[in-house]
Amino acid sequence: MRLIAIILNVALIGTVVYLVSEDTHLKGKEIAMAALFLSAPIANLAVFYFSNSESWISLYFKRKAMEEKAKINRLNDKKS
Repeated sequence: MRLIAIILNVALIGTVVYLVSEDTHLKGKEIAMAALFLSAPIANLAVFYFSNSESWISLYFKRKAMEEKAKINRLNDKKS
């Protein structure tokens, strides 16, 4: 999933750079939109690069999965 996000971010950066380079008469609002479209994927790539720890969301889902496994094990123990 992380690899897909990186590929899509790089593709978005390439697309915006290509579109901006094709149009030579950019106005203020268009430059601001292009900067916004470039800053979001660059920020995402920086977060992917610098964060090696697990996020709180992934930890939450792991905990929920472990709780469900424990419930299933308890039910199986009762049946035996």
